[in-house]
Amino acid sequence: MFYRIALAAACLFATASVGFAETVNETVKRGTPKVVGGFYSYARDDCRSTEVPQATIRQQAKLGRVEIRQFSGVVTQKGHPCVGSRQRGIEFLYTPGRGTVGADTFAIDIPFHPYVDAPSLTVRTVYFNITIQ
Repeated sequence: MFYRIALAAACLFATASVGFAETVNETVKRGTPKVVGGFYSYARDDCRSTEVPQATIRQQAKLGRVEIRQFSGVVTQKGHPCVGSRQRGIEFLYTPGRGTVGADTFAIDIPFHPYVDAPSLTVRTVYFNITIQ
């Protein structure tokens, strides 16, 4: 039984592999917090929600604040193999600093087991480019 891993930012979904990185670009309105991404993993054979990773902030934002929060939600993406299933995971909330506009960046490390009984964790690093308008 293999896990499937999903990064819910701009509908990005990927199968787990050895350590890897990706970049997400998001626009945030000045003074308005926004969930800019998230992550959950599930068993491919039955869509069962699996472990919730203990993500860490690798690089903190300079113009705003980043929070890593747990969430639970139903998969609604058309064509996803687990549509209708409830998944547990984490989401990344970006809150711009008061009165700020411009470009900000931050990065999050997400360790996870790429498959059941994997002997070690794989780390996915996600870099966020935030435009505050």
